[in-house]
Amino acid sequence: MKQTNHRMLIIIFLACTIGLWAQEITLQLAASVPPNSPWDIGMKKLASEWSRVSNGKIKVVFSRSLASANQEAIVQQLTFGIDGALLETSGLFLLDKDMLLLSMPGIIKTTNEFNQAAKALLPIFQNKLNDKYKIITLSQGGWIRFFSIKPIKEPSDFTGIRIGVNKNQEALIRQIQLLGAKTVKSDSTSFVSQFSSKALDVAYSSPLLVATFWNQLKSNVGYMSSFTVAPFFGGIVLTKRAWDKIPAELHQAIIEVTEKVAQEITALSLQKEQEAISMMSANGLQIPALTGAQLEAWNELFTGVQAQKLLNEMFTPSTVSVLINAVKNK
Repeated sequence: MKQTNHRMLIIIFLACTIGLWAQEITLQLAASVPPNSPWDIGMKKLASEWSRVSNGKIKVVFSRSLASANQEAIVQQLTFGIDGALLETSGLFLLDKDMLLLSMPGIIKTTNEFNQAAKALLPIFQNKLNDKYKIITLSQGGWIRFFSIKPIKEPSDFTGIRIGVNKNQEALIRQIQLLGAKTVKSDSTSFVSQFSSKALDVAYSSPLLVATFWNQLKSNVGYMSSFTVAPFFGGIVLTKRAWDKIPAELHQAIIEVTEKVAQEITALSLQKEQEAISMMSANGLQIPALTGAQLEAWNELFTGVQAQKLLNEMFTPSTVSVLINAVKNK
């Protein structure tokens, strides 16, 4: 009798398992990216790859209502509706302020340094967010540069000018204010109109994004910094409830294909970024060359004693230390 009951329990368990596998898991993701951009192409491929590795059991759909939303709106919807998102730097900052460390000016100077830093910091970020989110991967999408109405060659050129900064990025605001600049609340959805209305002198942005709006910007924006200021990066994030919907035996496969697609996004982004810079340069954008002394002045500003003190005040000191060591030991 006991043996029969035991067999019945096994049969019921298997039936339930098969039933779960038979159900299609639909995940609604948000991705506010320019059409046909590396991120747009990458997210479409990601949906295809998740379907492939799950034998069609995982279906990804993209939220149309959030296709042009700002990062704050997307993060809010992670709490109330959608299952996941591609978040850019400012959106990831809203999940955990220490994520902004990867995009603080002057610390990370190469793609290899970014990869090493992201690898070292991802477990730290994930540990703090375990009860709410699964960060599947972090990926570089190019570089941030200064775009301005006049040449920016050395830190003193910032004195008195108005630079657009996301309102949530207090650490970046404080660092820029050290230059004597005036910060203006701005983001990827507002900076074009702010330049047009003469409300902005400098934007802290990606060449890919600026190139998207170049026809509207070129009459107001004439210069780009010759040096890269910081990595522009994003992350693929699922809510914990969505991650838990996916069978555990698929988790590693999902992570691996996501990382592979992220690497492809990075490679394509860097390629397209150079093409964007060439296009803008051929259509009026100037990139002033800097002397060795000017480059050293920027390096001191972003990584010197005062900058280190600010980083430790604004972020978790132990996390700052992990970042610095990861970059040094690349």
